[in-house]
Amino acid sequence: MKNYDLLKNQQANGSFLDSNQKESLLISSLITNNLGLLSEKINTENLKKYLLENKDQVFSFKNNKEINFFIAANILKSFPENVTGKEIATIVKTLASIEKEEGGPYYNDNRQIDLGTNTVIAYLLSVQEVDIPSLIDLIESSIKKQDFKSKLLNNESFIIYLLSQFYEGEEKNNLIDLVLKKLQSENILNKILLSISLLNLKYEIDIKEIIDDIENNQDDLNNQFQIFQDFKSTPDVNFSFYLELTSKYKQRNKELSQAKEEEKVLDKIIELAENNFKYLSPDFAKISIEQIQKTIARNKDKQMSLMAYYTKKALGEKGRNINDELVIEMGLMNVFFWTAFIIYDDFWDEDEDADPKVLPSANFYTRKYINFFISSTPENKKFINFFHKLMDKLDEANAWEVSHCRAKIIGSKFIIPDSIPNYNDYEYKFNPSSGHILGPIALMAKIGYDLDSPEIQNFIAYFRNYLIAMQINDDAHDWEEDIKRGHLSTVVVMMLNSWKVNFPDKKEIDLITDLEKLQEIFWFEIITKASETALTYTKKSREALKKISFIEDYEPLEYFININERMAQKAIIEQKRSIEFLNEFQ
Repeated sequence: MKNYDLLKNQQANGSFLDSNQKESLLISSLITNNLGLLSEKINTENLKKYLLENKDQVFSFKNNKEINFFIAANILKSFPENVTGKEIATIVKTLASIEKEEGGPYYNDNRQIDLGTNTVIAYLLSVQEVDIPSLIDLIESSIKKQDFKSKLLNNESFIIYLLSQFYEGEEKNNLIDLVLKKLQSENILNKILLSISLLNLKYEIDIKEIIDDIENNQDDLNNQFQIFQDFKSTPDVNFSFYLELTSKYKQRNKELSQAKEEEKVLDKIIELAENNFKYLSPDFAKISIEQIQKTIARNKDKQMSLMAYYTKKALGEKGRNINDELVIEMGLMNVFFWTAFIIYDDFWDEDEDADPKVLPSANFYTRKYINFFISSTPENKKFINFFHKLMDKLDEANAWEVSHCRAKIIGSKFIIPDSIPNYNDYEYKFNPSSGHILGPIALMAKIGYDLDSPEIQNFIAYFRNYLIAMQINDDAHDWEEDIKRGHLSTVVVMMLNSWKVNFPDKKEIDLITDLEKLQEIFWFEIITKASETALTYTKKSREALKKISFIEDYEPLEYFININERMAQKAIIEQKRSIEFLNEFQ
């Protein structure tokens, strides 16, 4: 099965055949569900074309509603940009026509509440990040009873496989126990589905024996299992599930190994922080370490604490000579930088929750990271000059923001300033966070790279551009909070410029009565502009990164570009689809 030729079985039009040797949207969509894993083994463009050309008969939901819901979910999952708001509206209208009561659960074609039907619908909605409590209640009731009977999906393992892709509820551990029990007695095909389910549910189990068993009995993968009533799997589908299992297993092991390594580095950073505080008074040390731990806990992608570590990883062989202790020190200094920045920022913003007790800690962190970077490369005058210039620009940008990016709030009234700041190339949004690059650039200086070289300039450009994209994405997410506080963020500025065009005579905005108008401006105009702007910067960041020849493994650094790129792309798709959706209900 390792050498199974899936491409050979793909039809000229991109489709795959069912067990009766007929072109099948269902089978083709199942294979699309693992598109990323199969991209080198099939003609993905032809498969995409086949599904999209036949999309109308799926989204009409006239016959085989439940199967069409499943196919629609796979199309939405694989090609979200190719599903229109009108098609989403069709789904909503169809669901409304079969709901038992508002918000579900939903009837099957026989006007019965079937677990399989509702599992497929829950799966479809989960692709759109929508949870329906009534469906979760039905699913949890079935888990408690260990009863997965369904007229639509008469394969319990396939139902569990679907559930595992979205279910995160209170019965998760009971579901895992049930899967572990079923694994003992199932055939190989169902074992594949159940093992994938365990990986989806984040259960740490070594399934190497199961994979070995499958590989030793590969002929069994030519058998069939029930997918839907009257629809069975094919060897093509079985291979796609087998590949999903082996790929997810390898990825899970890689992630576990990476997580353990990262946890060790984080523990050492905390230990080093505690050593820095141990000669201080207990009260001051307690406050200081608490702020550090807050920064680390809130930063889910870990770039604040582990950027130097990720840089070392990206350097590959060249990075092996970099002392781990230096990476840990640089990690702590970056945490010091960000924690001080967050504390100062609360005071610059005149945040009512800003706590004066933590200001001395911020000063402590600042002195520590300044001293560290000045003394870490005393012989390298270029780095020291670079450090001072970067800090100068950082302070200048913070001063500019406080002076030019604040508006008066009187009661519920936002007073539109006479002069709205111009962010131009957004350098003023990079400079306040530019201290983030000090650890990685110091590492490069340590191993002999000239700071004026094109390589280092591209490295700086990589950081500058993804950090700008990240800031614009964050501003798009936080615009309501920002405008209510009188903060003229990048996105609030875009909105004010639009407001002045639409309402040239209004000198103030009522944040209560005008909120709906603001939301319309944001959703119908600004979100796309902001997201497209963010995407121009992710593109620049990626271009700069790919020009750096000393990077051996781009993945650790490209990860941060990808996060911001996906966020912006998703916002553009959702905005376009929402407008189309609303037009269907006018």
